[in-house]
Amino acid sequence: MKIVITGHTGFIGRHLTERLLDHEIIGVSRSTANGKLARSIQLDICNMTQNKMEPYREDLEGADALIHLAAYRPIVRTGREDSLVENFSVNVKGALNVLAMSRRFDIGRIILASSKAVYGDRKSLFIESDVAKPVSNYGRSKLLAENVCETFAECYGMHCTALRLASVFGLGMPNTLVLANFLAKALKSEVITVHKHLTGYEKMDLIYVDDVLNAFEKALSWKASTFEVFNVGSKSPIDTFDLAAKVIEAAESHSTIKIVETNQTRRGVRLSIEKASAILGWKPKFTIESGIVEFLSKMELEARPGYRELKENRSKQDLASHDVENAVSLSTKSASTS
Repeated sequence: MKIVITGHTGFIGRHLTERLLDHEIIGVSRSTANGKLARSIQLDICNMTQNKMEPYREDLEGADALIHLAAYRPIVRTGREDSLVENFSVNVKGALNVLAMSRRFDIGRIILASSKAVYGDRKSLFIESDVAKPVSNYGRSKLLAENVCETFAECYGMHCTALRLASVFGLGMPNTLVLANFLAKALKSEVITVHKHLTGYEKMDLIYVDDVLNAFEKALSWKASTFEVFNVGSKSPIDTFDLAAKVIEAAESHSTIKIVETNQTRRGVRLSIEKASAILGWKPKFTIESGIVEFLSKMELEARPGYRELKENRSKQDLASHDVENAVSLSTKSASTS
């Protein structure tokens, strides 16, 4: 398959590109930092005019699918605010531009990385048919991005699938995430601070990145309806205190847990995955515990001398193989039309 991936230089994008190396991958991003893993096109999804897209027609036209990962994600603790303008200009306008590009270049299947944030926090367990009432600008922008996909599907017969992801963890995850913070502390045997709110310890729906990649692969192989949404989460949430304890155990750390009480309310969100299981045939293979162990194992592997070079060489070989296949295909077409 020929697959276009926007945001292929990001956390999930890097993992997904590596997973799909057996296919022909075209990466679209503002940065070409992941160029060793895919054919990279440097395009800003917020500013994709026809003149800027046209030079890449040969690369993009007729692709079997497009996976839209590129997005703005606020991280309030670092000062990256939940800005209405930033969220809407990237996540909504960007989705509109990507869908318009897909229609222009005859890419009929779209998979959107959406978020559990579309639901808000009214209750603890959500199914796809629940009314979405996001409480953050990020959640609002992701819901509108889904609406853009649904509109293009209805108006132009495109096949669009939105995957509403829980909190994803794995190698390369942002170091501002709660789990990343706990792991960093545990690996140094430092004190881990856990907040206890008026509603108790916050519940988290965490899913290991490999399970998310499996969900994208299932969505790629599914004969999509015009538009559909699926939750992609773990089977069971975990509260922050238990998460800290499991991190300490997995890392064989001497860290201790410090509990800090707050006057806030934090329920947390859990996603029902029954629909994805029934229709896509997808279920998470990793528990929180096994995911953390796998993550730590990969961290250790990445640290070994020469390991990254081996991965890069494999990627170059795969790309060279695709180049040969494409050249043969083009020469065959040319010969048949001459």
